[in-house]
Amino acid sequence: MAALDDSPRPGREPVITDAARTFVVDLACRKAKDLGYPHELWTTRLLAKHIREHGPAAGHACLTKLAQGTLCKILAAHEVKPHKVRYYLERRDPEFDAKMAEVLCVYREVALLRQAAVAGRAPGGGDRLL
Repeated sequence: MAALDDSPRPGREPVITDAARTFVVDLACRKAKDLGYPHELWTTRLLAKHIREHGPAAGHACLTKLAQGTLCKILAAHEVKPHKVRYYLERRDPEFDAKMAEVLCVYREVALLRQAAVAGRAPGGGDRLL
């Protein structure tokens, strides 16, 4: 039975602490725009760069050499995907509803013109919807 047990293996102890991992996940759950970046979402490259620059100041010196691959492993372990958003909707244009109605009317007009062409009627015979 002693031969079946795993023997201790050589290797380094993990350098990144649990507190540093929590710091990484916390940052990944925030918006990049809220931290002064022009991007809406994090990329793993941008997030790794931000963590390398700001991690030591937050008390996590072990993050000074954080690689992008290591960051991906930390985020995957917590099932965090900062580059993917399930939904995102922010209306920035106050005239969005009026513009949407106009575009939908144009689509409807095109559909009616196609139907008229298939039926053999001349286009512009008063079938327009506004």
